[in-house]
Amino acid sequence: PLRDELQINDNQQELEDAYDDATVFEKEEKLRKKTELEKLHKGFKSLPKPENKYEMVVNINVDGEDEHLLKGNREKDASDLEAKRRRLAKQKEMAELKCRSLAVQRSLPRPTTVNHRIYDD
Repeated sequence: PLRDELQINDNQQELEDAYDDATVFEKEEKLRKKTELEKLHKGFKSLPKPENKYEMVVNINVDGEDEHLLKGNREKDASDLEAKRRRLAKQKEMAELKCRSLAVQRSLPRPTTVNHRIYDD
């Protein structure tokens, strides 16, 4: 019940009835939600337990179209091809560097001027 000690509300009985109706409605709503939740839980409990059993089956046709999979003739990955290309370029560069002089191999500084008197003899 509502308190109205200052008698601000003239229709005290109507307000009390409205308050009682609201609390009844709230109680009914809570009860309805509770029963719906119980039905939901009961429905979940009636479901069968999950079975986590998996079986992998791989069929490889040796005498047909899947033969290229056994030989390893798969399409190459672009990153693998790029890495192989870089590795081959590095090997070629190292082979060319071995054919050059030791000063170039060791990255020694080159002279800025050439003494031509050495070659005149």
